[in-house]
Amino acid sequence: MFQSDQTRDDLPLLWLAGFGISVALFTVQPWSLIVYQVPVQVFLVWLLLGWLGLFRLSNISRLWNPYSMIQWFAIGLFLIVLIWQSLIEERSWLRFQQLSTGIALSLITAQAVISMRGRRVLFVSLATAGTASSIVAICQSVDMADWSWQGTLYDGQLVRRPSGLEAFPVAFSYSVVGIGIVLLGAAFHDLKNSERLALFSPRMAMICGGIILVGNIVALSRSGVLAIIFSLILLAIGMRYMKRRFIPFSYVAVPLVVLGGLVIFDKATFLDKIQEKSERTEQDVRMGTTFSVFVPVILQYPYGIPAAVLELDRHKRIPSNAAMRNTTTELKQAFVMSAGYEPHNLFLTVGLHYGALGVVALGVFYWVMISRAVGVLGRTRSRDQQCLSVLATVLLVANAGLLVHATFHNASIFAGEMRGWIWVGALGICVNHLKEQNEIERLANACISVNAGGAETFRGCLPGGRGVEQ
Repeated sequence: MFQSDQTRDDLPLLWLAGFGISVALFTVQPWSLIVYQVPVQVFLVWLLLGWLGLFRLSNISRLWNPYSMIQWFAIGLFLIVLIWQSLIEERSWLRFQQLSTGIALSLITAQAVISMRGRRVLFVSLATAGTASSIVAICQSVDMADWSWQGTLYDGQLVRRPSGLEAFPVAFSYSVVGIGIVLLGAAFHDLKNSERLALFSPRMAMICGGIILVGNIVALSRSGVLAIIFSLILLAIGMRYMKRRFIPFSYVAVPLVVLGGLVIFDKATFLDKIQEKSERTEQDVRMGTTFSVFVPVILQYPYGIPAAVLELDRHKRIPSNAAMRNTTTELKQAFVMSAGYEPHNLFLTVGLHYGALGVVALGVFYWVMISRAVGVLGRTRSRDQQCLSVLATVLLVANAGLLVHATFHNASIFAGEMRGWIWVGALGICVNHLKEQNEIERLANACISVNAGGAETFRGCLPGGRGVEQ
């Protein structure tokens, strides 16, 4: 049962502690410990999932709850594509391992989110790691925190872009965008409504969310800032539909004041950086021709680009290379225009690497996830389910924000981005429990309607023989 109070948790504190450490390390991956060339958080994920399988046998069927059968079919289809490519073309098994770990991460996240204590462990761990990474990005933008560059791709370089506690700006942005959306969404809701999500202090969530927003701005992450703003607009619409108050506008000024102070402290060089980034964007041919360049390639290579071409060294990617001689003109053109295969779109990236079946699997998975959530939320009417429906709405918008973000770069839950599965698993379990509550309410109303003139309690109407009080 989905817990909305402080009732006893089903999971031991040690398990929750391991879970909190793992999700935090996924947020700051370059700073994780490496054991036998594997990040420690990957070991933790599989250990936590194994513990659930061994010691929670009564709940084993609940492990698969976050997803519908169609979503599991899409996951299975993509796994088949990965296995086929690894066996036939002798590609690396890394993507298969990353996808499997991501799914495992979503399953343990779903189990944690069911309880109030588990939800707090999840969001406090993510908020702590995401805020710390954003503070580092802000410090990097004003030439502070020199120690932090050793975890980035810019270590030892003269020209550097703020990357927080991640390897490069896009990875930093993707790692904190979902956290920022949930923090700001929960804060805006809790500050304006008496019934709260109570995940953390709303004012503290506001401060941390504002820091994450500023971190994305100083990192010059257009997709990150767009995702957060777009998500807050979606949340405002959703809360209005649910008749919940949202966004205390007096608090919105805080990030603007912080950003203004940063510009002044940085002697306005931050504005010069924005202009320079805009000029580079205008010169990037991929931004205006992405689909016209890469879609023909996907159609010509429905099983993905040959492994021999994909594995070419970046500095030797020229059409005259021996591996390119038997490829099509469109492939050579895309190769030259983009300096490799980076179309800056998650669906095109999956299509180039894993073919048409990969695109179909990814598209079906997201379509079912979003449509199921919207459908279930649309049928929720009871005020008893308000907190759960608000949480599901915030998580749905967080996933939508990450999808918007990934539309402009190559990150994908089906192509190595494991931490995106945290939000997918959390949303899935909330939607499933909300669907169960909707069904119980529907049966209760049906019993009351049929027996309106009878006894006070009608047994047998609900699962388990529970009665409905008139």
